[in-house]
Amino acid sequence: MTTSNSRTQLERLLSERILVLDGAMGTMIQAAGLSEADFRGARFADHSVDLKGDNELLVLTRPDVIEKIHGAFLAAGADIIETNPFGSTSVSQADYAMGATAYEQNVLAAKIAKRVAAEWTARTPDKPRFVAGAIGPTNKTLSISPDVNDPSFRDVTFDVLREAYAEQIRALVEGGADVLLIETVFDTLNAKAAIVAAFEVFEEHAASRLAPQPTHLPDTHRPQHLDQLKVPRAHQVGDPLHRIGRLDLGHRDGAGLAALALPAEPAFQRQQQRYVDGYQVRATEDGLGHVLGDGDAA
Repeated sequence: MTTSNSRTQLERLLSERILVLDGAMGTMIQAAGLSEADFRGARFADHSVDLKGDNELLVLTRPDVIEKIHGAFLAAGADIIETNPFGSTSVSQADYAMGATAYEQNVLAAKIAKRVAAEWTARTPDKPRFVAGAIGPTNKTLSISPDVNDPSFRDVTFDVLREAYAEQIRALVEGGADVLLIETVFDTLNAKAAIVAAFEVFEEHAASRLAPQPTHLPDTHRPQHLDQLKVPRAHQVGDPLHRIGRLDLGHRDGAGLAALALPAEPAFQRQQQRYVDGYQVRATEDGLGHVLGDGDAA
């Protein structure tokens, strides 16, 4: 299924019914009980930095684990599965001295997800499955100083983030992602860098007639009792971003499924609709990890 055909199918299906996105990758990896050796594999056995917790690296060292997780979500009824490298940018991977593998991680992650999705589509052709290239916020923020003593300081620039996102997006497109999912937005400027990068990559591929993927942007929203976290609200995300281009806006609930029943949620969705050029995306939080904590919380 080519990218253009995928987009046509997605648009048709979205006009007919709600499509189901997969669930938490991090907690599923956590449940697998992987060791440092699993994360290293033979290829990185002598790596100088501890790698346990670099979930994105598993597409290189334990692709079987990622395939199994994708299959579990499709078996549960998901229409769209997300690629594993949520944090596979050279910026984020620098924490593990793995920045040089970021492109490879994204290509392989998209290919793994596409292969599993294709297998399930072949089983039930009337229910095609799709792959969303997951693009996380990185471990940097453009809007806030990491130094409380120097509010003007930034440890990353817009151009550095834009270039890192562009590399990730090129790799996801090469691997066959059907849509891009810019997710867990805690900094609107970071999200803008990702969106600008996406459109740059679309322009690069225009000559080859690659259809630009719709860009989905789930806003990280929390219920009222968690307002102290100061995460973006609908107008704070929509105002600066909706003029950039096609935008499917959504949000993610930090309180999990219980938040879906909160009376305030429909009002929030109506606020979002002011900025949406396409469809709304709705997701629960990715998972709360271990309640008592053991260093592996997702």
